[in-house]
Order: sequence, then C-alpha cells, then structure tokens
Amino acid sequence: MSNSLEEIIKAIIFKKNGKEFQKLVWDILICQYPDFQTPEMNHDLGNDGYSIKERLFVAVYAPEKEYDNKKTVKKISNSNSKDLGDYEKFVNNWKNKYEFEVWVFLTKEDLKGLPHQKLVDLNNNGDGIKKENWGLQQILSRSLSLNEKDIRRIYNLQEDLFPQKLKRSNEVETIIDLIEYISANNELTEGDFENSLPDPDRKIYNRFKEYCKSIENEIKEYALYANAIFEAETTMGLDTITVAKIRGFLKCKSKRFLRECSDNPMNALDALSDYLDNELKVSNKNYDHNAIRYYLISEIPKCNVFPNE
Repeated sequence: MSNSLEEIIKAIIFKKNGKEFQKLVWDILICQYPDFQTPEMNHDLGNDGYSIKERLFVAVYAPEKEYDNKKTVKKISNSNSKDLGDYEKFVNNWKNKYEFEVWVFLTKEDLKGLPHQKLVDLNNNGDGIKKENWGLQQILSRSLSLNEKDIRRIYNLQEDLFPQKLKRSNEVETIIDLIEYISANNELTEGDFENSLPDPDRKIYNRFKEYCKSIENEIKEYALYANAIFEAETTMGLDTITVAKIRGFLKCKSKRFLRECSDNPMNALDALSDYLDNELKVSNKNYDHNAIRYYLISEIPKCNVFPNE
C-alpha cells in the first residue's frame, strides 16, 4: 500500500474535530462491526457507539482545539464532580445493560502522560471492564484494513489514488494463514473458552526470571509487527469460537514445547515457531518466519503462550 495514501488518510483524520471526527469513527467501525449501534449525538449519556456481539463500548473525544491533559483526564473520569466523566456515564447508564467487557476511549491522538495514567488507574479498579485507548495508529490501521471501496467512500478519495489493487503485506498474509491453521487444528474443549488470568509480571520476573531480559527485548521488538497482527485480526473478524480455538491451541502446544525444552521459554519459543513455520510451508507459500514468532510473542502477556497455572 502506498505511503501517499496513508499520509492522505492521516491528514484527513487530523482535520476532523468534534462531530465530524465522531462521524468518521462511526463509518469505520460500522464496516468492521455489522451490529455497531450509534446514538443520537445530543442524547448519548456517554455512549458514542457499541457492539453487543463484541461486548465493546466506545466513547469518542476530539476537541475543537488541541488536547489539554487536565480536560482530557476529566473527560475520561471525573467521579468527584457533578460533571461526570465518560466512564462514570458508562457505568451509570450502560455497563450492566449488555454485559460489556471493553470500554474504549477513542481519540485522534495517542494518550500520553496524565490521561494515559488515568486509564491505567481505571484498569486497576477491579470492576471487570478492560479500558483501552484507540488513538491515531489504531484509526489508521483500521482504515487501511478496509476494502478499497469503503476507504474511497469514507475518505472521499478518487480512484486514481489506488493505481493497483490493494495488497496485504507478506507478514499480514502469514498471520492470517497462521490463525486459519490454528483454528482448523484444534478441537474445542470447555476450558478453551476460559481466559487465563493475565499476569505477565509474575510470569516474566518470577517464573522466568532467568530469561526476563531476553523476553523483555522480544516483546519490545514485537511492536514492529503489531500493526500486521492488528490488520490480520481485523480483516478476519475473529469470533468467539475462533478466539477460543486459538487460545486452546496455543496453551496446549506452548506447554508441550516448554516441557520438552526443560522450562526454557526462549528455546520453547524457537521450537514452537519452527514447528508452525514447517506446518505452514506445506502449502508452498513464502511465509515470514518473524511474523509467526512475533505473533506468539504477542500472546505471551495474554497468558495464551506459556500460561500461568
């Protein structure tokens, strides 16, 4: 995909504020979540859209002027005032309606500093809701994962900006084929639908303390493939059954290779990557081995690879 197209879309996103930005977000999310519900803008009670199927709730914030850290913090959560933040509005009006699991504070810039810390604090309140920020990179990645027709319609782009049919990168194709292989080679059990308790700190710094620096470096380098993984998963539109199959397969295989490698996670990661690489090579495609490895790395903090007991 050409850089010029990416830069044009990014520039359009930057120009959108307030209701225009909210409308842009809706257009993108409706393409990705067919059941996505949008509210009346003046009577939303903190609701800027939600998907019952995905148990996902969205609050959008794009001020007319630049983001101000203090105002953004209050917009996220402001429980000590009559002027409630978006999260309090969500809790009071929506949280228990459809058993939501994820609350997204969606902005056109990535949150940093105090607003980022506010989301971290909210994630530690123990109410069972995962709080996320989707910023510029998320919006851009989601936009570029759409088909050409929807991209042109949403961003009002001329067809000559698409000189060739949009092609996915090799790493995205690799991850898509990897997910398809995993989901086709795992028989579901009841336990596959259960999330392991994510506790990456205990895993990395206690359980695998001898290898913590190596694992840290792997996770940092994984960021190079984060967009490819996100694009692959978004393109596929993973449902609950596929996610459960992935979870069950990775837990079973990673525990097996960890045992065979005498609890050395780095050797087990090498072995599991090679195993999956060889399985995919049967189709005679030119796969990106690093994409396979970093997909596995992305599942370590989620406790799907090397799950904590």
